[in-house]
Amino acid sequence: MHNVRATNAPDLAAFINDLEFNITTISSMSCLHLRGLGTVVTGNPGLVDYRFAPLSTFANYSCINTTKGPTIMLKCSRCPLSRDNAYISWQFVDLPNSPAAAAGFQFNLTAKDPKNKKHLSLVSGTLRNGSDFDSKPVTFRGLTPNILKFNFFPRLYHNLHDLRLIQPLLHEFVPGSSFDEISQLQASLESPNDGLINTTLYVNFLSSYIVEVKNQNVLGPVSFLADLGGLYCLSIGLFFYILVQCEYRIKKLRYEDSVMRKVRSRRKAQDRWDKLRKYVMYTYAPNQLEEESDMRNDGCCTGVKMESLHRKNSSVRGRGSSRLDTISFSKRVGLPREKVQPCGLNSISVVGLHLLLLYKFHGDCKLLKSCLPFPESHCNED
Repeated sequence: MHNVRATNAPDLAAFINDLEFNITTISSMSCLHLRGLGTVVTGNPGLVDYRFAPLSTFANYSCINTTKGPTIMLKCSRCPLSRDNAYISWQFVDLPNSPAAAAGFQFNLTAKDPKNKKHLSLVSGTLRNGSDFDSKPVTFRGLTPNILKFNFFPRLYHNLHDLRLIQPLLHEFVPGSSFDEISQLQASLESPNDGLINTTLYVNFLSSYIVEVKNQNVLGPVSFLADLGGLYCLSIGLFFYILVQCEYRIKKLRYEDSVMRKVRSRRKAQDRWDKLRKYVMYTYAPNQLEEESDMRNDGCCTGVKMESLHRKNSSVRGRGSSRLDTISFSKRVGLPREKVQPCGLNSISVVGLHLLLLYKFHGDCKLLKSCLPFPESHCNED
C-alpha cells in the first residue's frame, strides 16, 4: 500500500543516499570530444536562488570510453535531498577526421541507502528518437541541446525496517538538433557551426511529499469493492436486485389472487346451484304434487303453467308472467348432468323444473322468493 504525506525539514534530513548517474552518448566518439563539463546550476533561472557552482561540490564526475560511446559518470556520496533542482551540461565537439554525431542516449541512475546497500532504486533506458509518432532513426548533431529530465522523490519503506530511498524517474526527453535525411546530415557535417552535440541533465528533487510503502492485504473484501467502484456501486446493484425480486413476487401474488378469486366464485356458484337443486328435489317431489298433474298436458316439454303465481299481487304476477313468457325450452341449459326421464315419470315436478330454469336464466333469488315461499336459509346470496 502506498501513502503520500507532506514532508518537513527533519524528514528530508533523514533521506541521505548515494546517487550515481551514468549517461552514455551512443556514437563512435570518445572522451576526447568532451568539453564544458565541470559546472552545476541550481535553482530556477531568473529567481534569486539561481546560482552557478563547481560540479565537484555536487558530485564526483568522470568520463570513460565504452563500446557504445563515451559515458559521463556522476557520483554523489551521502547526497542530501535538499536542493530543488540542478542543471549539468556538457558538449561533444568535432575533432579532425572525427565529427561529433550521436545515434541516441543511454541512461542508468541508481540510489542506495549507505546503511542498507542490499536495496537500491534504479531507472534505466535508451533514447533514440524524441518523436512519439515516428520511430525513424535520427542523428543528433547541432547547437540545440538535448535535455534529459529526471525526477527524484523520497520513498519510505515501512515494510523494510523504515528503509529510506530516493526514487529516480525519467520525466521527459527533449530532443535537440537532429537529422533524419542523409543530405541534411551531409550539409551539417560540412558546416562548422553545427560541429557539436549539446547535452543537459536536468534533475528535479520533489521534496514536498514522501511516499510511504506499507505491507497490507490487497486481496481483502474492502480492496475488492474499491476496485469495483466502492460500496456505492454495490448498494446500487443490491437495490436493483431487490427491486426486481419484489416486482416478480408482486406479479406472482397478483396472479395467484386472481386464480383464487376465480376458484372461490366457482365454488360459490356451485354451492348455490346445489342448494337450489336439492331444495327443489326434496321440497317439490312428485308425490306432493299429484293433485296438480292436470296442469300438465302432452306438450309439457314445450311450455309450463303455474297457477300458484296468480295468488300473488298484481305487480308480482305481472313481473313473474313477463319473465316466464321469455323462457324457451328449445335452448340448451347447462343443468347438472342427470338422467332425463319422460314427463310422465315421477322424477321432478314441473314447478321444480321451472324454478331451476328461472334461476339458471336470471340468477335472481329475490324473484324466486316472490314466486314461492322459499326459506331464507335455502336462498342466500352468499
